Amino acid sequence: MNVIYWWYFMISIAIINILIISLTIKNVNSKFEMNIFILAFIFVFVNSIRSIWLREDIQRLCLHNNLISSPLVGRIITTFSELSFALLIVLIFKKIVNRSNHYPAINIVLDLVFVAIIIAEVFCWKGCLSTNQFWNMLEESTWAFSAFIITIVSIALLFKEKNLTIRKFLIVTIIATICYEIFMVKVDIPMYIKRSNNITTDAKGFFNQLYDMYNCKIVSKSNKYWNEEMPWLTGYFTFGSWLSIALVIWYQSNRKLF
Repeated sequence: MNVIYWWYFMISIAIINILIISLTIKNVNSKFEMNIFILAFIFVFVNSIRSIWLREDIQRLCLHNNLISSPLVGRIITTFSELSFALLIVLIFKKIVNRSNHYPAINIVLDLVFVAIIIAEVFCWKGCLSTNQFWNMLEESTWAFSAFIITIVSIALLFKEKNLTIRKFLIVTIIATICYEIFMVKVDIPMYIKRSNNITTDAKGFFNQLYDMYNCKIVSKSNKYWNEEMPWLTGYFTFGSWLSIALVIWYQSNRKLF
């Protein structure tokens, strides 16, 4: 696909996603629902910004050359959005665990999942600053492992859960996380392993690397640079946002269960 057409598509999806998540605030009727709305909104809003001002952090590749396109700025806001997304999932699952006192110890496991995502963000920053994608491989492996833990948690809850609506939610979660894990193991992690020796910065020291990351080194709309980035960026900004929106709508629609 031509990069410009792809960009127009991403802008359209970004606008639609912002509108949909914004509409869900009308149905918020508790502090918990406001909390998960805020977390989902942060994730969707940041994804929308990144969809419009596209960039790839490690290569310092940008579609436009401006402040919002800066890999450093993008990585800062992405850190907050990804932690928000992880916390959204953890909070929803804690509600499921606590509604019938299913395996209370799972709450500790869910807390550890969130800690794992914090560690993944540290790996990501290390990789982005140094452009050594070995660290990004560790980041993606941590995300995949966290998804695997959610799969196991969902299976454990499924054996105890009697409510049909919750059971359907858990089954969908199991299928979705397994698909995600297969993608990570087959596509994403190998991609970063392949790129691990392709270090593109000579900057040494934390502050020099920060400055290096601030600048767009490649500003291009050429498919030469974007073809390999299109699939994962498209999936991230579409399915990721839709999942966070779906979690908010699902909880609002089934609040009586909790």
